[in-house]
Amino acid sequence: MNVKKRILGHLPMVYAVTALRKNGGVCFLAATELYGEWHLFSPPDYEPVIASHRPGGVMSLVPCSEEPLSVLAIEQSYPIYHFDNSRITLAVQGDPRLPWEKQPVLSLPFLHRIAIFHSEGKRHLIAATFAEGKEFQEDWSRPGAVYAGRIPEVAGGSWRLDPVLEGISRHHGMSIADWEGRPTLFVSGREGLFALRPDEGASRWPVRHLLRHDVSDMAVFDLDGDGNEEIATIEPFHGNRMVIYRTSNSGLKAVVEQEMTFGHVVWSGVIRGRRALILGNRAGRKDLRILRFRGDGSLDHETVVLDEGGGPANISVVHEPDRDLILCANHARGEVALYEIG
Repeated sequence: MNVKKRILGHLPMVYAVTALRKNGGVCFLAATELYGEWHLFSPPDYEPVIASHRPGGVMSLVPCSEEPLSVLAIEQSYPIYHFDNSRITLAVQGDPRLPWEKQPVLSLPFLHRIAIFHSEGKRHLIAATFAEGKEFQEDWSRPGAVYAGRIPEVAGGSWRLDPVLEGISRHHGMSIADWEGRPTLFVSGREGLFALRPDEGASRWPVRHLLRHDVSDMAVFDLDGDGNEEIATIEPFHGNRMVIYRTSNSGLKAVVEQEMTFGHVVWSGVIRGRRALILGNRAGRKDLRILRFRGDGSLDHETVVLDEGGGPANISVVHEPDRDLILCANHARGEVALYEIG
């Protein structure tokens, strides 16, 4: 496996990144959690262009459409937990030489993660909050919630979110993955790991409570190649271990555990034809690494360290015919990095 690193640019305390497809190509968007800018990197030279000025405080960037190019973002969520005025913004690219046009669509205090869930040909915005409110930094006495609502099909349509899971505090992780043959929304918090699937018409989101201890983040994929998905977690909040779970008759069973230090990145899928798990630590060695599995029914794997010292906050993975790309927000260095895996 050949690894090449390219530094696309620098952005103090860069936190959120995403890859965007446009006109058959891929460009990259990165934003800081500070009161600051978004930067767009487009081929062939990837020179940074300001896509948005302040307010910043970006926790999530989620591609919304290719034409016009647009994203949904969480803004005004500043460190540490100054999320009282968090909002969801729709940003649309107009003139490529100018900042994107932004429209706040919803205000929801203490927002931390958003995603788009596709069901029956409709798109649903998912949003989850850390808490309902805080009196001081480590006040977790008022749990947050997970919300869902249809994305308007026409520009200027009304946005509405309704709670689908309440009583979840210190929420951190959100992922959409195939599980047991169906697309499933996974969310986590101090109360554990939850799986949600919408019923017909998405009027209800039945909930399964999979784990009942503190879970920070998760990724879901068939890592061993036996046809059943494993769930990899970071535990506890900003945790010190990665755990891989298999499904058993009694529920989820922990079968692999690995030490982490302020674990903040977990992703699973295929990298250059091998089932893989990508992990990132924001403390200690502040490394980004790949676990490459044999795919023979076992969870035997080799570990490849891609980088150290970056303190990755979030990643976005792009698959191309002759290479895979990992876009990384190296928070500790204020570095937007692209790792090419050949």
